[in-house]
Formats: sequence, C-alpha cells, structure tokens
Amino acid sequence: MDGMEQKKRGKKVLLTVVTIVLLAVDLISEKGMINGSMSS
Repeated sequence: MDGMEQKKRGKKVLLTVVTIVLLAVDLISEKGMINGSMSS
C-alpha cells in the first residue's frame, strides 16, 4: 500500500467530516439551539 495514497485519502475523509460538522453547526445555530452550552 502506498503511503502517499493513504495520506491523500485521509485528507479527503477529514475534509468531508469537517464540512459535515460545519453544516450541522450552521443548522443548529440557525435554530437557536446553541445557547453557549456547546462551547468547548
């Protein structure tokens, strides 16, 4: 297995996860469900 190929795939997965998280946070924020309780 090529190390570079695995690294590339890992970056793609990470980017996808980050995008989904950002979208979810955006949706929750719009609904006003975040009242400082989810601040980490």
